[in-house]
Amino acid sequence: MAGRRGLARVSKTPGRTRGLVLFDLGIRLPGQRERQAVRLVDLPGYGYAQVSHTDRQAWQVMVEGYIKKQTALKLVLVLVDARRALGAEELQLMEWLQAIKCRVTWW
Repeated sequence: MAGRRGLARVSKTPGRTRGLVLFDLGIRLPGQRERQAVRLVDLPGYGYAQVSHTDRQAWQVMVEGYIKKQTALKLVLVLVDARRALGAEELQLMEWLQAIKCRVTWW
């Protein structure tokens, strides 16, 4: 997504991201000469992670708190594993994002 190999580590086990992981990038957008500062934030993906209910609730509070505080937030991208159906928590997240008028897309 960032156009850089090895920027982030991935695990074979879902649910390894336990907090906010920030990536500050300088990217050149199409049609622009100057690089733009862009921050990508990897949030815990609690849809398929095999973690306790308490952990899931804590992640939900953390994700919602982060999103609500971001005045410069442009887009929330919900990455979905095409090999499985959307989970109830993922659907709830997308409905909440739409309810708070957050620009959201899923991929």
